[in-house]
Amino acid sequence: MNHVRIVLEEPKSSEEIHIDSLSQIPNSVFDSIDVGDVLDFVVERDKAIMLIIQKLKHEGSIIIHGTDILEVVRCGYIGLMDVAKLNEALYGGRASSDAINNIVNKLLGLGLTPVQKQIENARYYVKATRNPPSDI
Repeated sequence: MNHVRIVLEEPKSSEEIHIDSLSQIPNSVFDSIDVGDVLDFVVERDKAIMLIIQKLKHEGSIIIHGTDILEVVRCGYIGLMDVAKLNEALYGGRASSDAINNIVNKLLGLGLTPVQKQIENARYYVKATRNPPSDI
């Protein structure tokens, strides 16, 4: 298997996997995983991140998108986001939220190297590569 996209709804192609079926997949099988903003809708966010990374081959890449809660608050505070958009960003069915720096630190702690990160309109994008196993 090469690339997979994690989804919350019923998979529409062979390149999509529902997050609940990840535990049935062997570890280290994907070259790249696109998590999208699925983590915003998962209650046990850290557990999901660890499970997803286990499915990634060493030297494979992962892409995570999401709503950056600190950026949402900042945009609301300085008036860049009206109340309707602020409500949607804060309460739009999300089960959890995070900030880009927390995501980067979690990935570093799990043996990944961030290669790209950006924030635009209170949305973060992080791409990281899983490090090869150490010889220790």
